[in-house]
Amino acid sequence: MKFPFGQNIENSTVKEKMLHAVLITAILAFLLGWIFGIGNQKPRFSELGLPLNCRAKIEESLRRFHYDLFDAEKTLLSLEWGCGANGVLWANR
Repeated sequence: MKFPFGQNIENSTVKEKMLHAVLITAILAFLLGWIFGIGNQKPRFSELGLPLNCRAKIEESLRRFHYDLFDAEKTLLSLEWGCGANGVLWANR
């Protein structure tokens, strides 16, 4: 049996085997996270145009700041309310 980098498994040390196992696990975790994600891969809006996830909330807040509808303080408060540690949009994945 060969490792991904062409080494024979019989000639590898325990440290190399562990490194390969961690590398393979990290790659699998990354791919699973990419495929299934936490619901913020793309912005989602309701039928009324309100943001349903954090990515949409950030887009909306930055757009309003860019067009001078919000100042910086209101923009950051809006992001904290929706996507902060206790944000209301985290439940909508």
